[in-house]
This record gives sequence, structure tokens and C-alpha cells, in this order.
Amino acid sequence: VSSKDFAVRQSESAALALIRLTVEHDDITLVCIGPLTNVALAYKLDRNFAKRLRKLVILGGNYFGVGNMSEFSSAEFNFGADPEAAKIVIEEMSTQITMVPWENAYLNGAQHEKLVDFEAHLKMDTPLASFLAMATHIGNGVMAKSGRQYGYCDEIAVAAAIDEKAVATKTMDLRLGVEVAGQIT
Repeated sequence: VSSKDFAVRQSESAALALIRLTVEHDDITLVCIGPLTNVALAYKLDRNFAKRLRKLVILGGNYFGVGNMSEFSSAEFNFGADPEAAKIVIEEMSTQITMVPWENAYLNGAQHEKLVDFEAHLKMDTPLASFLAMATHIGNGVMAKSGRQYGYCDEIAVAAAIDEKAVATKTMDLRLGVEVAGQIT
């Protein structure tokens, strides 16, 4: 796989692109599968940003306090990488959020694997599929050596964005908080 296959030219920042896209289109579903830095920045730059989103789905956070950053951390990676951004998005943005917490992947991983072929895209005849197949193979090997199983986190979040009722066995309306300074826990 060549590096030119993944070359991306950016003429604007991600936060400004998010703002522009929500101004230009009235049907944006934003699926966040990484740290929320750019989403928080877009909101801080334009307080109406959240109101223009049709739907906001976030992969991140946890409720049992079992993290995936290190064996000594209770932080889930996407929130732990930029907790202040997570706090802004969760606590300040006035929009309904569908949150797919970390527990959904590690508690239900085997169940999801039986129902869906998560590796179908790896069999496509493209440079990106070849790269992802290699990365997935390596990742699965690392997980197997540690006695753990790969959790299909991103895939579950995208599926929830497409058809929440098809993937969610239980939903709850909750008021959430993000710990950044020992005020909640």
C-alpha cells in the first residue's frame, strides 16, 4: 500500500468543515468514532452548530469505570484523549446524543461477531481494504495473545447511526457528565 493512497489535502480545518457542512446541508448525522476535539471546537466557534445536526452519535465514554487506555486507567480512549472536549460536547451542546459506550463493545463483542460479518469489507479488491485487512490481522493477533477479543466499537456506532432500533436492545435517556477534575467521582 502506497502512502499516496492515503494522501489528503485539507483546505480548511476539521472544525470549520463541520460548521460549513451543517450550514450547507440540513440532514447531517455526525458519527464520532474518535476524540471529540473538532466537534467541541466547532461548537465553541459556532454556538448554533449543534442545533443544525440531525443526529449526533458518539462512540465513547463508559459507565462501569473500566477503561481501555491502560490497565490503570478508568478512562475510555476517545474521552480520555481529550476529556475537556468530551465535557463540552456532552454537557454544553444542546442536542440529543446517542452514545455508544465502551462497555457495549467489550461486554457484547462475541454476540455481535455471531450476527454480522464485520470483515466483509476486508475482502474488497482495493488498496485500502488490503491495508485494513493487514492491520486487522495484526490487531487480532495482538488481542489473541493477550487473551482478549477484538471489540467492534466503530462498527456498532455506525450501525446505531443508521438504524438504532436494529442494534440497540436497550436505550435509556440519561443526563451525563464527564469527569475532568475530581468533581463527579
